[in-house]
Amino acid sequence: MRKILSLLNNRSLSDRRGQVAIFIALIFQLLFLFFAMVVNVGLLVHHKINLQNSVDLAAYYGAMKQSEVMNAIAHTNYQIRQSYKLMTWRYRVLGTAGVFPTQVDPPGGHPTHKNSSEAVNSGRNGAVIRYSDEDGWPRENDKLKDFYERPAFCLGFKPFKEVPPGESSCRAPKGQKIDALRSAPIIAGYLGAAHVAKRVTELANTSKDMRCEDAGPFNYVALGRFIVGFNIDQGDRKMLIYKLANNMSQSTEDFIDIEGERASEGIRKTLDGNFTSANKESLKEFKIFNSLASGRCGNSGGNGSAPPGWLAEVSIFPRATYKMCAGVGGDSNLHPKNIDYRPSKDDGSGNPNVNNEKKLKPQIDYLEQYIALATPGSVFRPSLGVEKNPWCMSYVGVRAETEPSIPFSLGKIRLKAVAFAKPFGGRIGPWYGKKWQPGIMESSGSGEEERSDPRTPTRCAFGNISNCTVQGQDAVTTLNYSRFPGDPVGLMSRAIHGQYAKAIYDLGNPSLEAWEGIEYGPAARGGEWDLLSWGDEADKKMRRLEIASVVPDIFDLSYYSIDPDFYNNYFVGRLENYLKKHPISAEGGYIPRLDIGSRQSGDSLSGGRPSRSFNIKDQMDVAQSLQGSSNNGYDIDWSSKLMYAVVGSRNFEQVLTGWISKKDLTTYDLDTERFGRCARAAGKDAPVPGGCEHGGRTGYSVKLVSSDYLAGNHKLGGEGSSSARILNPPNEDFLK
Repeated sequence: MRKILSLLNNRSLSDRRGQVAIFIALIFQLLFLFFAMVVNVGLLVHHKINLQNSVDLAAYYGAMKQSEVMNAIAHTNYQIRQSYKLMTWRYRVLGTAGVFPTQVDPPGGHPTHKNSSEAVNSGRNGAVIRYSDEDGWPRENDKLKDFYERPAFCLGFKPFKEVPPGESSCRAPKGQKIDALRSAPIIAGYLGAAHVAKRVTELANTSKDMRCEDAGPFNYVALGRFIVGFNIDQGDRKMLIYKLANNMSQSTEDFIDIEGERASEGIRKTLDGNFTSANKESLKEFKIFNSLASGRCGNSGGNGSAPPGWLAEVSIFPRATYKMCAGVGGDSNLHPKNIDYRPSKDDGSGNPNVNNEKKLKPQIDYLEQYIALATPGSVFRPSLGVEKNPWCMSYVGVRAETEPSIPFSLGKIRLKAVAFAKPFGGRIGPWYGKKWQPGIMESSGSGEEERSDPRTPTRCAFGNISNCTVQGQDAVTTLNYSRFPGDPVGLMSRAIHGQYAKAIYDLGNPSLEAWEGIEYGPAARGGEWDLLSWGDEADKKMRRLEIASVVPDIFDLSYYSIDPDFYNNYFVGRLENYLKKHPISAEGGYIPRLDIGSRQSGDSLSGGRPSRSFNIKDQMDVAQSLQGSSNNGYDIDWSSKLMYAVVGSRNFEQVLTGWISKKDLTTYDLDTERFGRCARAAGKDAPVPGGCEHGGRTGYSVKLVSSDYLAGNHKLGGEGSSSARILNPPNEDFLK
């Protein structure tokens, strides 16, 4: 027995099997705890990263929707610039072409215009006028200085077919000028009285009635038609800008995107589409911060005739004069009501008043009510469009909090993520002044050296249009604009006058009736919102000249985001749907005005393309076609005389000034080989903003920014300005 016990005892002491199991049993709980911790932390990090990435994408989506609306606003603002350029060209170039020298009128024909720097006899009035097409304008003691700086509008000259041979009332560059068009806002909606107004060309329909005595009233009506037509056009375009901007600025929690939908819906779908199931199912809080509705930057009430705080209207007070025969109507008449309608001779009817009073007075009376100072609330008061307040920064913030269910968690874990993204790189248009002081709601600068475009007329005081008065007319207050930054001449240029005057005199016989109804709207033009000349072949030639006058120039490329194909990229399926969901209320209805040159129907000189799709590239093509086309009545020298203009649709790359990165996406240095270049133009089925499928772009891009950046100080007011905080930083509650 002892031996047996001894053997068993010795065996148990030497047998070590089962020890690992004991250790495992002892440390299993610790290992499981570590395992649970790894899983817990891993899932926590996973859900947190997913939450932040999803919020980043949602903010990026919101800023992208902001940028799309701002791009549409920017291009519409550029359309106002083009409309202003057209009016200025009509006043300074078309309205003075009759002053330039001609040979004595050939029998039954129109004068032959000279392109020479020599002095030539201008015909019936015997005036000798120096003429050239070199850039610059007469200054100091030159006898033509007054003509170039303060021209008097006169349209009663050949080659217009209604003007009789030998009419010479426009010939003298000096002579009596009557100040009529001090300011030309529209004050009564869509001109319901248009149907009863007389046609301006009724006076000229019977050539034998055209005489020097008719010049004053006739020129007043023609110039009034052009300026009132501009006011309606820019007013319509401002209504679209204000609708888009105010609908982006009504609530800090949402805004309307370019398709007319609530941006919050797309932001939420972007968030949900990128969430993990745990984050999606446990979303506790979701907030949006729309900066363009915050504080003074937001909508002040949704008034369709005023923009929100982040935009400021650039109201102007242009001066224009029309020519009148010396001795007719006195020498100091400053108002159309003082015009003497009586011709100096009886017209054979026994009533010396019948000619002018019957045919012109109703039209003059009609226009006069819209050529007077208007209240600040009128959207149709003349303007250069809008300027973007840099102290109202555009961005979108997104905040989300979730409580995802995580295994082995000791309690509920709440995750939070905040992200901000902002549009950048685009330009809605130039500031009127070169500086914008912090807290001020418009740019500052009045002198020529203090303004972005020193050639434009005086700006009206912010919020007090009635105080915008100008004593006398000078080069600063007269209609004009810069062709490039720092342009000292603008449309005073003899090169512009000379090049276009040649073309005008070689058009054939265009009709003054080709502009019939531009001051009334679509009712008088067969349903067309069309500012341009329209009629027979000679009238369409005039239309081509007008289109050429508005093509992008170097100043435009520097200060505006221009889309070469706005119709396909922003209007079709986007803005047209927007306006169906959010119609613009206007007396007589509202029809959106597209790029100048487009028509609702019929040929728009766009090479057979649908008329409404006429775009900036088409404008550039029309302008290009005028060079070397002397057989067709044109020969505009864009290459050596008018080099400021961008012509030919192949040059649409020049508007592609948007930001573009290096080939590797981690580098943000400018790639000069790709900037403003288009490696592959977008096809008809690829409506890409800017019209370039691969390469440069135009308009606003989008980037993520931090809350510290938005809360910090910035120098946004121009060169030499002080730093300050923006007017619309994120709310503290949003950042908590």
